[in-house]
Amino acid sequence: MADLRLPKPSEQLAGCVWLPRFIAKVRHHHAGTLGEDYQLAFCHPRGVDGRFLEHFALDKDDVVTAILSAKTDEELEQWFTSLPEVTQERIAAWNEFAPLIGSPGQPGERELAFMLRRTYPNEAPPVALNSAFDAILWDER
Repeated sequence: MADLRLPKPSEQLAGCVWLPRFIAKVRHHHAGTLGEDYQLAFCHPRGVDGRFLEHFALDKDDVVTAILSAKTDEELEQWFTSLPEVTQERIAAWNEFAPLIGSPGQPGERELAFMLRRTYPNEAPPVALNSAFDAILWDER
């Protein structure tokens, strides 16, 4: 799936980082075009997707249904911001937390180390990758 293009982790919809990327991943997953490495992390509870779902108290199946049913991103934005756990405060907290996932001492540190060992089995990555967002940006550069 070399041609797979996903929004950057820091891109926002409804002022929320990761949301556009998650929406794109759901659509690719449904279409069968989400690559193997992305499938491994798709909605994994200890990956960014899973932490996103948990942070906003979202049910994976409900979110997938909403994403696949929406005709526009604006419709998705309205749906997302209408949810009880989605407040400006929760979005701000997520936007502060999400870029730290995988950083030393943060949730996801072990998972990022695992993925880096899987991606670079015989060598260290060519640059310091200190968070999941860093690793994604490097990998998709």
